[in-house]
Amino acid sequence: MVRIPVLLSTLITFLLTAPAHHGADFDGIQCGSDIAKALVGRKMANRPVVEIEKAYQGIKLKNLGADDLENGFFDIVWEICGDKYLLLENRDTVVDVVKLPPLSETALPVSVRCKLNGKDIDDVLPVLKPGAKATEANVQQAWRIDFKKKKLVPLEGEGLICPSKT
Repeated sequence: MVRIPVLLSTLITFLLTAPAHHGADFDGIQCGSDIAKALVGRKMANRPVVEIEKAYQGIKLKNLGADDLENGFFDIVWEICGDKYLLLENRDTVVDVVKLPPLSETALPVSVRCKLNGKDIDDVLPVLKPGAKATEANVQQAWRIDFKKKKLVPLEGEGLICPSKT
């Protein structure tokens, strides 16, 4: 019968050309891999954090906090394999991820309005320098949320002044 080779050929073509599946939650994430890249495109389950952390103990997963931003966007900080990552989610899908510099849990980035050369910049997620005053350039590293492009855009910290969350 001719139908079996045609069907088999169609199935093979579909499998080779189908878009890659990004997985769900933290499935397949491994310490030592490019975690930020592996998380982009993943669908995150809407379930209690305790359940998620328990399910992924192998990668030492710990939720460090989240902000409900606007229009279905959230920023979430996760500790994974001992490093901290800032995830930008839109409607339960991870759209961008950055690995954070070493910081204390009291210095986690929170979306704020900052100033650069006297100009206000909204939707900034800064990592503040330890011990810096709110009146001086106090940012170690920062990202601006670009809601249209669904990206975390790096900002130069030099001269950037942001309020602390405390």
